[in-house]
Amino acid sequence: MLTLALGLDFGPFPAILLSVIFFAIWYVVIRRAVRDGMGDAMKREREARGAIKP
Repeated sequence: MLTLALGLDFGPFPAILLSVIFFAIWYVVIRRAVRDGMGDAMKREREARGAIKP
């Protein structure tokens, strides 16, 4: 949503760039969490909230 709003102001390229940066940050964060053994806990929490199917 944030990248979409910025994209409307500055054209499509910065929105794409921000999306890639956001994705890269989340990818690193999630990978680090999984490597630390928190991946299963995060998955169970998402399942409990109904975000993903078990």
